[in-house]
Amino acid sequence: MSDRPTAYQLARAIHQEHGIPVFPVALSQTETGKWRKMPLVKWSQVSGDPREVIWRGANAIGVPTGQRSGLYVIDLDDYKPGSESADWLADHKLPETRVHRTASGGRHMIYRLPSGIQLGNRASVVPGLDTRGNGGMFVWGDTDGHYSVLNGRAASELPRDVCEELKGDKDNDDGPVLDTAIPALGYVDMIGLRQKLTSAFNRRSGGSLRDRFEGSVADLTDSSASGRDMSLAGLLAHRSFGFDEITLILLTQFPHGVAARDGWDDRTERLAKRCAYRAIQNKLRRTELRQQAMERRLAELRASFPRQAGATSEIDP
Repeated sequence: MSDRPTAYQLARAIHQEHGIPVFPVALSQTETGKWRKMPLVKWSQVSGDPREVIWRGANAIGVPTGQRSGLYVIDLDDYKPGSESADWLADHKLPETRVHRTASGGRHMIYRLPSGIQLGNRASVVPGLDTRGNGGMFVWGDTDGHYSVLNGRAASELPRDVCEELKGDKDNDDGPVLDTAIPALGYVDMIGLRQKLTSAFNRRSGGSLRDRFEGSVADLTDSSASGRDMSLAGLLAHRSFGFDEITLILLTQFPHGVAARDGWDDRTERLAKRCAYRAIQNKLRRTELRQQAMERRLAELRASFPRQAGATSEIDP
């Protein structure tokens, strides 16, 4: 029998020791080696008490950042070629704080936000350095030891001048953003959706869809997570996937998009729905343009064969 704690036991210990909200996460590694962190609940809508959610299938513990927990995470991928995170840290001389090693080999520097300060997420503050604030989450630890504690001290307060520098144009208050043009998310049979996706991959024309799903950024002008989401949504719409199906694929199946990176919450659900909505609208617009072009061509053909005076046709009314 293993001496390792279960995800629930680990979550209760973290919740009690640090007083922070927690939720269940399924941590897995793809064939390409990328670590996937999939929340098993819609974590923006749960209390954060581990006793109030089901932990079946979980092997990691997620923690929301920003207003929900008061925590702010500087996510360092300093192992990647071209990373400038070490130079950024040297320039800012941040106070010592709690630090975790991530499954991929990076580091999470965990800080407390000063009173009255709200910060959102930012990607690529410099190459190799992202941040997690309002609307974000991170994995605190897991049952298999892929995450570890490098510095176990309590989280220090992030200096206010650094907070000001890290503020972005899209800092938010953790609340859902309404967009009346986008429909509500409906029910989708997930087993049927996975089967439909597999079938699309296996078609003769499914190569580009499969490559994009597996992480290819070939021919993309925007290779960010949101750019990959939009590209995949367009490919799915072209293959007759509907709005709800595309949204759920982006939220639960696609390992290289925003939801895989940040988790499923109100913000990432809205972004996924937006991608799906735009993809469907773009498809409808292209269909309309093709129809208009066909009608113009038909009118040109009719004009090139003028009828003789008094001629009749069997198809005329």
